[in-house]
Amino acid sequence: TQSRKTYYFTTSRRPKYVLRDIVNLNFDIKNIIFIDVYSEYYLRSSDGMTDNIGNGHAETDLFKFVEYNLKNIRNDEQAGEINLVFDNFSFFMNLNVNPGMLRRMINIIYEVSKETDALTYLYGLKGSHPEHIENVILNAADVIFEISLDRGIDKMVNKLAIPKMRGMVPTVEVIKF
Repeated sequence: TQSRKTYYFTTSRRPKYVLRDIVNLNFDIKNIIFIDVYSEYYLRSSDGMTDNIGNGHAETDLFKFVEYNLKNIRNDEQAGEINLVFDNFSFFMNLNVNPGMLRRMINIIYEVSKETDALTYLYGLKGSHPEHIENVILNAADVIFEISLDRGIDKMVNKLAIPKMRGMVPTVEVIKF
């Protein structure tokens, strides 16, 4: 987000809270443009929170909202390199919509990524959604990073594995960090 314009799709928190966290880490925010999926889904009523959870119509509208924004990004950014960040994509994978809608959105994300030379990050929580949906994402991804946390009695160790790199042989090495 420091050197490229970044379109940051927030699903689990309001953008102002994500922004505050980024500022607290002393990162520059001038290149970040938020797409507020969170408020579109949870805060559409004038009196605050709405109860859209499990509402197929509201969830379908949300996919249309994301698709509309992706198409606008594609139209605005034909000549520039950008980042697309979906924090977190598991949100979409757990909505009560026809699986075809999710596949359509993944295809649109893919096309927009290729047409704009974007680096696209779909942050997801492995094992938190139906396996057949997770497999759609894993098959579409060019690179998969798996981060795990091992807890011992007296320490914690973060590990990074890269089980898939399209066009390359993935490494079997696990990196501790």
